[in-house]
Amino acid sequence: MFQDKNYSHSLAAALSIVDDEISATAIDRHALFNFSTDGRVEGYNAALTKNTLENLKPVRYRTAAAQIGGTALFGGGVTSYTSGAPKSSAVDAYNKDLVHSALPTGLVVSAERLAAASNDNYALFGGGYSTEYAKQVTAYDKQLTRSTPAALGEARSDLSATRAGNYILFAGGRTASGHTKTVEAYDLFLTRISVEELSVAREDMAYVTINGFALFGGGISGVSRRSNVDCYDPYLTKTNPEKLGIARSGLAAAAVENFALFAGGQSSDGASSYVDIYQYT
Repeated sequence: MFQDKNYSHSLAAALSIVDDEISATAIDRHALFNFSTDGRVEGYNAALTKNTLENLKPVRYRTAAAQIGGTALFGGGVTSYTSGAPKSSAVDAYNKDLVHSALPTGLVVSAERLAAASNDNYALFGGGYSTEYAKQVTAYDKQLTRSTPAALGEARSDLSATRAGNYILFAGGRTASGHTKTVEAYDLFLTRISVEELSVAREDMAYVTINGFALFGGGISGVSRRSNVDCYDPYLTKTNPEKLGIARSGLAAAAVENFALFAGGQSSDGASSYVDIYQYT
């Protein structure tokens, strides 16, 4: 059961630059963030000390991030904000000592605005936009060996991905014909499974996993920002907790102990500092 509370607070040194398209993942007591504006990577350790890491190579923006086997991976992206700039298939790795390397085998398709998540066996990168909406999925195991599971059933960008139990879920996004409710899951053996749809078709959702449950919150469809929250349990059964206090897109989510926090984003009134908290009980 999830209960909703609200509060806001600030902790830790601020990021070096203002950015609203950050990709993030965590390894070995480090949280890593890649900025869309200049390709740099910054990390926070368990003492909340901030470190600047080696940049992605090549520098790129709108990447997706996941971790597997103690390695943080940042994949895909676009090489500049210039119209028509090349998309990238590159994947950068940071080990537990925060040493940077580039994987010799990149994504199966060059794309930006893709999604990534991991379970115990694989990190998956899926969807995005290349010269058209993409459906390809790339998998990396703990040895960082690449494989290519079945593609998504629906080509889409700006989708969201996180874990529910042993499954990796790819949810929502934008297709050539508009926004989608579609949710697809991959198990520990990379078998693709169709899952009950989202309550509302949308892109730009926040996503988080807490105690084996996957939560997708907020987002936008057309010009309408959404407050819907969809929850999938470890067996992929969907429920809908109470809606966010303020409808917004571009928000972020994280979990600590039994709390899932949905923070910030853009509401109809502009940038928001609102934080919704869902407690697992």
